[in-house]
Amino acid sequence: MEERLQALEAKMDRLTRLVESTVAWQGKFADFVDEMSPVARAMMDTGIVQLAKLEQQGHFGFGRDLVEALDRAVQSYQPGSLPRLADSFGDLLLILHQLTQVKILAAVQDVAEEFGKSAAEPIEVLGTAKRIETEKDLQRGLGLAMDLFGSLGRSVSRAPRLRAGQSAPRPARPQPVVRLEEASPAVSRGEEFAFVPDDQWSQQWAQEMAGKLGVGPLGEDKWRIIEFSRKDYKESKKAPNIRRITKSLDIATKEVYALFPSAPGTTISRLAGVPKPAGCL
Repeated sequence: MEERLQALEAKMDRLTRLVESTVAWQGKFADFVDEMSPVARAMMDTGIVQLAKLEQQGHFGFGRDLVEALDRAVQSYQPGSLPRLADSFGDLLLILHQLTQVKILAAVQDVAEEFGKSAAEPIEVLGTAKRIETEKDLQRGLGLAMDLFGSLGRSVSRAPRLRAGQSAPRPARPQPVVRLEEASPAVSRGEEFAFVPDDQWSQQWAQEMAGKLGVGPLGEDKWRIIEFSRKDYKESKKAPNIRRITKSLDIATKEVYALFPSAPGTTISRLAGVPKPAGCL
């Protein structure tokens, strides 16, 4: 009988520890939900605004038209069309680059303007020859046209003949530029959230850390939260989370996020020189 009682007591102890662990986990999860809910709401609001802006700018309409164009292209696709297009794509890019130079575009615009001004009346052959003899601009234009046709002929004769299945060389893609300020964060992610002793922590220390984190300067409202967090940790040996801070100081969660917009839980812990709260990433 005594052995059964001891076994029952052991089971009750295990159940008690399991219940305590479950309650502790539930508390951490509730703290995490309280801390992340404002962030989730802010992200949803920002996403809705950005989607509405994209709709107003016509991005979605362009996407629908693009899908319809792709559908028509797929319906008219024949075997071998895509490889042939890929083979000539490099040459097309090079030609497009040459044709879109500033000087060529300016010359094309001048020619278009002259076409708009001309009466487009037929000219006799003898009259044309006489104009060529007397008008210097016409002579220059004919000379340029002859040089262009000659250059085109030489280019065609020098161009290598591509064999079946051989693709034309493609222009090199520009490499993305990585800015130094984007590659180097202000504060290393490897820094430990260890407790900073009183002989090392000071308001000056916290001000310097705030400068690294980009949350300075530290005003009266921020100091109230920082000093409470440090005092509370020293008394309970447990860093306070956002829920405890708001309840203890009788302030709203949105006020904390207004003072520390980015990861307030970890930011406050860094400034207070205490470990980060349980559940904070």
